[in-house]
Amino acid sequence: LLYLRTDMGGSYRYDQANKSWTPIQDVFGGSEWWLFGCESLGIDTKEPNRVYIAAGTYMSYGENGAIIASDDYGKTWKTRWDAPFHFGANDDGRGRGERLAVNPEQNNIIFFGTRKNGLYKSTNYAETFTQVASFPTDHDIPFILFVPGTKGKTIIVATDDTKAPLYRSDDGGNTFKKISGQPNIGYFPQHGAFSADNKYLYVTYANSIGPNGATQGDVYRISLADYSFKEITPVHGSYETQQFGYTGVQTSGTNPGVVIVSTLNLWWPSDEIYKSNDYGETWFEGVASHAELDISEYPWLDFGKADNLKFGWWIASLAMDPFNDNNVSYGTGATVYTTTDFTNADKNKATHWAPNVHGFEECAINDIEAPPAGPGNPQLLTALGDLGGFTQDDINEAVEMWVNPTYTTGTSVEYAYSNPQIVVSCGTDNAAYSKDGGHTWTSMKSLPYEKATGGHITISGDGKVVTWIPDQSQSPYWTSDFGATWTKVTTCPNCNQVRPDGKNLTLMYGYDYQTVYLSKDGGKTYTKNGTNLGAGQLNSPFDVEGHLWLACTYWGGVQMSTDYGKTFTEVDPLFKTADSVGFGKPAPNSDAPYTVFIVGKYDGYYGVYRSTDLGKTWTLLNDDSHQWGVYNSKVIGDPNIFGRVYIATNGRGVVVGDDTS
Repeated sequence: LLYLRTDMGGSYRYDQANKSWTPIQDVFGGSEWWLFGCESLGIDTKEPNRVYIAAGTYMSYGENGAIIASDDYGKTWKTRWDAPFHFGANDDGRGRGERLAVNPEQNNIIFFGTRKNGLYKSTNYAETFTQVASFPTDHDIPFILFVPGTKGKTIIVATDDTKAPLYRSDDGGNTFKKISGQPNIGYFPQHGAFSADNKYLYVTYANSIGPNGATQGDVYRISLADYSFKEITPVHGSYETQQFGYTGVQTSGTNPGVVIVSTLNLWWPSDEIYKSNDYGETWFEGVASHAELDISEYPWLDFGKADNLKFGWWIASLAMDPFNDNNVSYGTGATVYTTTDFTNADKNKATHWAPNVHGFEECAINDIEAPPAGPGNPQLLTALGDLGGFTQDDINEAVEMWVNPTYTTGTSVEYAYSNPQIVVSCGTDNAAYSKDGGHTWTSMKSLPYEKATGGHITISGDGKVVTWIPDQSQSPYWTSDFGATWTKVTTCPNCNQVRPDGKNLTLMYGYDYQTVYLSKDGGKTYTKNGTNLGAGQLNSPFDVEGHLWLACTYWGGVQMSTDYGKTFTEVDPLFKTADSVGFGKPAPNSDAPYTVFIVGKYDGYYGVYRSTDLGKTWTLLNDDSHQWGVYNSKVIGDPNIFGRVYIATNGRGVVVGDDTS
């Protein structure tokens, strides 16, 4: 039984039979988006069907966190306790853990370590929690461990008190005291793990809570017989070589002496995993130095450069099969790798690793486009955080990320309606164009101004004029020579969105959250066309002239125009607010020229909606079990397949839905 948690993309349970991950936290989204990050997972060793999630993404914004409980492996969630404080699944220190701990004997008792509010305890399977008055409230609590063989009586709690961070209770958590004799090393505890014979506890330390900033660290072995400490650090960093800390730790379930640990913030050549067979007395050479990585199924993992493939970074999580030491997995800032020959490390021989991520997706999508079918046209274009962008001819296959340029984050992508082979994109510090459907790219010849970055980019239907609105820009800029020259648009002031008409190749629409502007020259000059609109997202359907739709974020619901944006009509008063609007292939035998998709709140329910009759009737496409965190940035249909919808999420990648009727 294996679970996985992410910082802002939900949690998963591993399906051993199908070798794939099943999402178990998709119940959160929309108006409760902040609950999609997982601060901690709690596993019940007495009743393995029980699992607990501490949900809450940020300490600084959103709302308070919640702890949810399931008795069917996360298929459904039976209870929810709303905490009176925030959690921080995507804040610093997110790799430490686990903060949730279930008593192995009296499994109705659960402890939760908070970041700023002390220690909390439940006695009713997480239905409610109360603060433990005997424990200090002025420390972050990264992990809690029940000592094996003590029938749930002895508990070790880690804090961020760098002088003496570990506390111990011998009465089931009624009273606590600091463990005496702790090394005053000034480091933060990261993780703990017990040896299979219950003789030792291993604890990793770093001088930062991580994932960034660690330059020093240690590994200690604690004898459970007398709670004496011994440093067993495999290797120390130095100013002359590399500086790093330690974070992950795991032990064998069958061989008592086996322990593995991972470094933190060892950036060159990469983070490492070290293995010992004698309780940490001696260590084999680093696993990474002999590792062979197979990324053929996920070629983007070299980040666009064949010599850039790394063993990993931020390896906070290690998992060793309790029944087979050869099966080991680790999580990085990019993926999860698994090997089935880990004991090769005993001989300093090569271990073989491959991504183990079927069904698992944790990407933040900023923009998506689905061009019409045609020779060389891709099926999907995606601009996304951290990975730049992808051009997929088949959405079921992973591809290389965009290169030349390689964006740290891709923010926008668009194709020319008359010729989808012409594609433009923008992202971190650059913009680019492609003349082969987004398969290869060329940087724009210059920037509109120094340090222009990110934002929104589009192209006229005839592919002749590119418009870019960089982040923080007060005006669009256009170019007709792929960036050799740029001209500031002065007739569409403060426009933050520009869209091409779906059929007329030289018409463009500008929008400033109040007014729609019309351009007849590809976006070079504009005139006011419609005003007094609500703020939201403007979009134009493919292959229809003069139609515009507006998803209004705060008021106005969903609006439609058939006269080039001069006037708008509210489509359905049951839509009070909406975040995104997109279009797809019309339904068979429909009089409507396209299908409409909306992400918004209809009759009080936030979800993804479809209309095949230009907004006269709507069908809800998702339900309470499919909420996907934040999914308000972009929704589009497929111009080639009726009913298919692509939903851009902030943490669950691109969700694809098909009409099964």
